[in-house]
Amino acid sequence: METRGRVLVTGATGFAGTNIVPMLIAADWQVRACGRELRRAPPDCEFITIDLAQEPNLDDLVTGSDAVLHLAGRAHVMRESAGDPLAEYRRTNVVPTKRLLDAAARNGVRQFIFASSVKVHGESSQHRPIRETDPLNAEDPYGISKVEAETIILEKTASTSLSTSILRLPLMYGSGVKGNILRLAKLVRLGVPLPFASINNQRSMLNVDNLGSVILALLNRPMSGHRTFLVSDGHDVSTPELLQSMAEALGQQSRLFPFPPAFLRLAARATGRGAEFRRLSESLQIDIGCIREQLGWKPPFSLDEGISKTLNAMVLPIQASQTL
Repeated sequence: METRGRVLVTGATGFAGTNIVPMLIAADWQVRACGRELRRAPPDCEFITIDLAQEPNLDDLVTGSDAVLHLAGRAHVMRESAGDPLAEYRRTNVVPTKRLLDAAARNGVRQFIFASSVKVHGESSQHRPIRETDPLNAEDPYGISKVEAETIILEKTASTSLSTSILRLPLMYGSGVKGNILRLAKLVRLGVPLPFASINNQRSMLNVDNLGSVILALLNRPMSGHRTFLVSDGHDVSTPELLQSMAEALGQQSRLFPFPPAFLRLAARATGRGAEFRRLSESLQIDIGCIREQLGWKPPFSLDEGISKTLNAMVLPIQASQTL
């Protein structure tokens, strides 16, 4: 069967990869997927078991590919266990990116798409949504590793004919998501009263299906040189609005009550959850005007649609009132 071409997808067994690989296949792309766990290999594609951080030469992996979609890497860790977090992030996020880029340039790959993070700009937005041209101000080892990987990509683009795209992503959600989204969904499902009604913030989020739409748009419209895009659903929400959307998707009332955010912040710090509360309480908005204008892209799925699909795919506890 004729296809649009072959794309190598790294991190194919992770959250983003398991959602995006089927989208690529459905769009008639031939997929070579790779990851560290064979048991989680996506169906209907060639799969290679590999730890990118352990492989010095990736020529065989990229050979024959028209594009590389680099999703693999160490995700942001809320409760760090590594002795030297920055060294670990560099080993898994920076070094493999350079090796993939070198192999892609040597083997005639035309396009390289890299999943970065809005955290290269810092942990919050001030006064207005973040734009691609704003200064890079990473505050933690994860963000620093993404800045370093982006720098390598820009240097490689300048010295080769490889076309590169960097996608700076906010908090993502969708089928199989974990982290804060899963924890909040469980609390809402159980009907637990939550003291977040007084939080007044705005955060950009990204449905993984919307990310897949962006990637397909990039693959279908390859351009020379380099592009950097911030990507989101285009509809920012406060934490109370997000919880309300979750409750509506679950067909129940949200149980939010007001409580001074300053006291919540102190309690979070005292219990070692300061970073988690910061993500729930501060604003982090991004401006997607650049990708709308340059790529002609608009998010095909709304936040309410994405939240509903996400929760429908989750295995959540039975509502507390139903167990009495």
